[in-house]
Amino acid sequence: TTTTGLTYVKDIAPIMSADCTSCHGPTRRDAGYDLSTYAGVMKAVSSTTANAKLVRVTQAGGLMYGQFKSNAATKAKTIYDWVVTYKAAQQ
Repeated sequence: TTTTGLTYVKDIAPIMSADCTSCHGPTRRDAGYDLSTYAGVMKAVSSTTANAKLVRVTQAGGLMYGQFKSNAATKAKTIYDWVVTYKAAQQ
């Protein structure tokens, strides 16, 4: 475990829970994604690069960017940094 940096448990799960799992959760699984678990989120993070699907769809101009209920730019940057800088660390 890391004491610094972004992690799924601390930083990403709350974003997914607030903004994503109503459509991409255990009951709906839109587009085949259940983002309520780390394993489910990792299906959208095939690589820890800016080209990862989760990064692409949540950045400004991305398909899901407009679904953030608040602080979209901050949340998009958090997801980007988590995937690219912190290699999608779980905790």
